[in-house]
Amino acid sequence: MNVMEQTLFKLEWMMIVTILVSFLVIERKTNTSLYSILIRKNWCIKNTLSININKNITMHIAFFHGLESSAKSEKSRFLHQYYAAFTPSMSYQDPELFALTLLSLQKQKIDLLVGSSMGGFFAYHLSTITNIPTLLFNPAFVQRSIHPIVQSGSFHPHQTIILGDMDDVIPPAESLPWIQQHVQHYTHHFESMGHRTPIDIFEKWIRRMENIG
Repeated sequence: MNVMEQTLFKLEWMMIVTILVSFLVIERKTNTSLYSILIRKNWCIKNTLSININKNITMHIAFFHGLESSAKSEKSRFLHQYYAAFTPSMSYQDPELFALTLLSLQKQKIDLLVGSSMGGFFAYHLSTITNIPTLLFNPAFVQRSIHPIVQSGSFHPHQTIILGDMDDVIPPAESLPWIQQHVQHYTHHFESMGHRTPIDIFEKWIRRMENIG
């Protein structure tokens, strides 16, 4: 094990210990057993920042998948291959998901929040608390089939919003008025796609954000 591997190993264990201490605080405040918290929320430990030591890491990215997608998507694999990536499995009907996701973000170095559809809705609200800029693909600002619990902060980081001009799930004509009314600092761009973001468009915009950063 070389020096870099030893350092990363120590960082991973420090992060796990920090999360366990946080769970103990939750246990004391809520009278919920630590065991049940760990069983229900084990993604907090399994999905901490993953760093590919064979790559020249230039950006640390958190990616939140859509409602019907998963953390094992092609997009997640791309991020883990080229970046330091945090790609948790998101169960949007869990009322504690937002608070636990925020806790995980605050324990890591994250340069960019990326979200697709419902994940974009989540990433936007997380950004107002963490002050981390975002890259949002067809964010579910409107037309949500479920209404997950989220919180909003007072920060207004820049939001880069990618809209599919053929999206018939969350039509841009409905998203844009909401964006114009609620988002202070943003740029929006149209891509020739529907609601699902093809991997080539996803990769293009990730690399473009890397160059901007």
